[in-house]
This record gives sequence, C-alpha cells and structure tokens, in this order.
Amino acid sequence: MKRALLALVAGALTFTTPALADVHRTTLVLVVDASASMAGDNISAVRKAVATLTTTLPAGAQVGLVTFSSRGVETVEPDVDPAVVLSALGAMQPSGGTALYDGITTALDSLADPAHSRLVVVTDGFDTSSTHTIDQVRAGLTTSGVLVDIVTVAAPDRNLKTMKRFTDAAGGRVFQAADSAELQDVMQRAIAQAMPSPSPSPTPSFSSPSSATPIASQGGSGNGNSEGAGRGPSIPVDVLVTFAVS
Repeated sequence: MKRALLALVAGALTFTTPALADVHRTTLVLVVDASASMAGDNISAVRKAVATLTTTLPAGAQVGLVTFSSRGVETVEPDVDPAVVLSALGAMQPSGGTALYDGITTALDSLADPAHSRLVVVTDGFDTSSTHTIDQVRAGLTTSGVLVDIVTVAAPDRNLKTMKRFTDAAGGRVFQAADSAELQDVMQRAIAQAMPSPSPSPTPSFSSPSSATPIASQGGSGNGNSEGAGRGPSIPVDVLVTFAVS
C-alpha cells in the first residue's frame, strides 16, 4: 500500500523549469562606436557603464562586444565573463570615422540565436564610412528577430530619426544622452533594461493523479511526461523527498 501511494505521488508530481535553457542562450551584445569622436570622456563613460556588468550579469547569460569605425569592425565573442568585454574596451583606441551600419550588420551576423539576443548600440555621430546602407540594416533588423536599443550622445534630430527607424524595425528604443557627462547613467539604464532575465527557480506543478501511469506497470515509478501549454519540459520526480533537476 505504501509503495502504491509513493508511485501515485511520483507520477503526479512534476518539476517545470519554464526558461532554464533560455538563460544559457540569452546574449547581450554591446555595439560601440570606436570613431575618433568617442575618444576621451565618451569612451570613459562607456567603460564605467559596462563595468556594472561584472556584478549584475545573471548566471549563465553572455555578453559580447562589437566595435566599429572606418578602420574596420572588431568583435569579441559572447562570454559568460564580462571581464573579457571590459578588457577589450580598455584596450580600444578610438580613431577614424563612423561605420555604424557595418557595426550593426556585423553584430546581427554574429548572433547564434537572435531570438534570445539583444543589442545595445552606442554612438555619437552620423555614419560616414559604412559599406552597408540604412535600408540594408533595417531589413536585417526586421528579419532577425533580435531586439535593439540605441544610446545616442548629443545627437541632432536627423540622427535621432535614423536611430528611431532602426529601433522601430527591431522593437527596441532610443536612449538620449545630452553629453558625455550623462552618457554613463543613460547607458547603465539601457543595459539594465536590456539585461537578460536571471535563471528562474524551478516551480513545482501538480497534475491529476488519474493521469499518472498505472501503478502496477511501473513498479513504483511514474513517467510524469505531461507538459502544460507554454511551459518548459516537465522533469519527473521519482523520490518524494529528494529532487534532482538536470
């Protein structure tokens, strides 16, 4: 009788982890203007803002970096350790013109899983050097499924309109900093809102005992393979007191 009761409970109790796998696929990529106008206070503000990721990046999430200028586009592959990005930013020496469209396009092309990724773009000027066009960038943003936020510094109205076209295509938003003094706070706010969600705690879920596999055929262990709509896979718990989530 006790064995039968344990089998019935084991078959009815499931453990769901709705977004456990998503956290490890979630990537934040910073796309940073490395042109000459970003030298000095602007790049210093960016470095300070990004430094907050060392204490705020959720476990399992990744952060990457793309820098752009007329000298070319450089990438740092996403990593769970923000120090990799901070090191690259620290070594960056802004110079040359602005290749914003090439930077965004390279960032989109580098994403392994756009649907679970987000870009935060930082720039202080117009594009002057890209081989890609506005229309090509918008088309890439529209089809990629990635969310894109853009932080501008002292941007004139014409530039803001271009940035808005990009964020409208990607479902993101434009953040405006009046000058380098505001840039750190504005970028920190943009990063905080784009931050991947932390791994959720597993949530116990109870199904009806009648849906459990017949006790006699399992010898005290139910299969518990029911899945709720919109939820992650259910992991059977075969021991009433001790759980293991793989």
